[in-house]
Amino acid sequence: MKRYFTRSSVSAAATSAKPDSLSSFSLKPSTSASGTLADTRSVSPPPSGTLADTRSVSPPPAAKKSRVINEDDPPTEEDLKRMEKNFGRDVKRLVKIARENKGTYLYGVWALLMFDLVVVPGFRFLAAIRGEPQPVPEDLHSWLDGAPRVACSEDGFALVVHIPGAIRQASADLLLTQLVDFVDEGFNGTLSLVAGADGKTRDQRASYHEHPGQIAGLFKLVRAWLPIGHPHSNPVPSRDLLKTGRGFAASLNLIAQLRLVSHRVNCIVEAVDPKHFQQLRELHAAACRRYRFYDILGTKDPLYMEGRELMYNRQTPLHADNSDPLTGWAVLVVVGPFTGGDLFIPCLNMRLLYNHGTIIMIREIWYGTDP
Repeated sequence: MKRYFTRSSVSAAATSAKPDSLSSFSLKPSTSASGTLADTRSVSPPPSGTLADTRSVSPPPAAKKSRVINEDDPPTEEDLKRMEKNFGRDVKRLVKIARENKGTYLYGVWALLMFDLVVVPGFRFLAAIRGEPQPVPEDLHSWLDGAPRVACSEDGFALVVHIPGAIRQASADLLLTQLVDFVDEGFNGTLSLVAGADGKTRDQRASYHEHPGQIAGLFKLVRAWLPIGHPHSNPVPSRDLLKTGRGFAASLNLIAQLRLVSHRVNCIVEAVDPKHFQQLRELHAAACRRYRFYDILGTKDPLYMEGRELMYNRQTPLHADNSDPLTGWAVLVVVGPFTGGDLFIPCLNMRLLYNHGTIIMIREIWYGTDP
């Protein structure tokens, strides 16, 4: 029986941004109305022997057909480089427009959708990270119409980046297949439902939806893991990654398959928060120099965050990531044929569409749930 899952999330503190993702748009010349000069005027032929009636004109090149990237025809190295370049360019342009508060239509990544900037009234980010209570907006912000938006504080800091449809249908389907195959091939289709220090709190078994023939559970695909409560310990690869040889081989294969998703995470973080992205790059380089295992694992993994959490068929309870950097980010990548499950952020009174192909970037300190 086909297994599927509901969500895959990526966080900056213990984590994981669309193959064939760019939309194409062509403009056709308009035809002239009957009776106008364009279809009634006559043109005298040129005299015989002139260049006009002897030269040959090459036909226009045939339009290239768009490749369909799927499981049977995976992207080539050339495809990957092209899509990475185009996505990086377009996401930077869209975020720049959002920052300038210019609603406009663009051809490209999100297919003519408007990228809007929304300022959360009364909310000041710098005061919030100092522990000062911030007013909760009275009006509910419901972002359920499929339009990409950026939410900013009154003092100009991005809080939430919401990109429905960031991964196109075919590409999201392929990603879902890869994530399901990873569990089937590496772990016989079964993952742990309760793990670690969070087993009785936000990672309790009741937060998972268990159904026959479906995957439910959590997998920590993390290069540099710090145990909860031991922030000064030396980092090590997550236990999930190293538990079995078969699982380790499947994990490395999945990391390679997630190349485009990882690149999208990098591009979005760089466009939204260039300073934080530079810090991630510097931290990544320093970790590669200091830890041999990190250098080896990171050689083929383009993600600058230290890892990924893969959550299957899970409904995350209300929680706060208090141990994460106050100015850090979590990036959520959502795939799966589920219904319902919006993302709700109480302190911003904000409800976000949370469906197949959505990417959400959110500050680490905010409370979030998907009821």
